[in-house]
Amino acid sequence: ILSDYREKGLDVICLAGDAETRRKTFEFKDKNGINFLANGVNNESSADSVLVFQITADMRLDWKFTALNELID
Repeated sequence: ILSDYREKGLDVICLAGDAETRRKTFEFKDKNGINFLANGVNNESSADSVLVFQITADMRLDWKFTALNELID
């Protein structure tokens, strides 16, 4: 089904829930151009990151993994 939407020219992004301690970040684009994203948070690790989404000037969805410490005062 996701490939059908992609074939129609739509961007497809699969966002997984918390990947826990197994993966701090996960980003993969399959052969059809479907993006798979996930991140994990472990309270004992300073390397935690979160996904930050933003709409670009040309109305595209952009994302980046940002260190959690950068978002905390």
